[in-house]
Amino acid sequence: MASTSSFTQWFRDIRRSSAATQAFDSSLIRQEDVSSSVGPAELAAPTVSRAPDWLIKKEMAAAVHDCPEAVRDRMTLAIYRSRESLDLWLLRADLFQCIAKERGQLEARNRINALLPFFAQRVPERQLVPI
Repeated sequence: MASTSSFTQWFRDIRRSSAATQAFDSSLIRQEDVSSSVGPAELAAPTVSRAPDWLIKKEMAAAVHDCPEAVRDRMTLAIYRSRESLDLWLLRADLFQCIAKERGQLEARNRINALLPFFAQRVPERQLVPI
């Protein structure tokens, strides 16, 4: 249990430090994620690429930014502990509930639907429907 509280404290410290957050975000971008040479074939035929796990987790954590601190920390911990895309996909219901309590169902629906593109090529296409 000590690791959970130390992680929570670490996460709070990181979140409070804007410079540390920016450094953390930029350290997550690997060289192979950034393409400096784009040829005409890539420009002519846009393809849907899979969003990296870290980006999905970051966007999901941002969706609950204005929830009460205890709930936000619990959700953030659950998000970052997820090992698979399916785990993140299933967390959407909990995110919806948290956001709906604070901001209403319309805002919750908008935020959850904004996450759909990040799950492209991770869940079956028939499940990628707005709520």
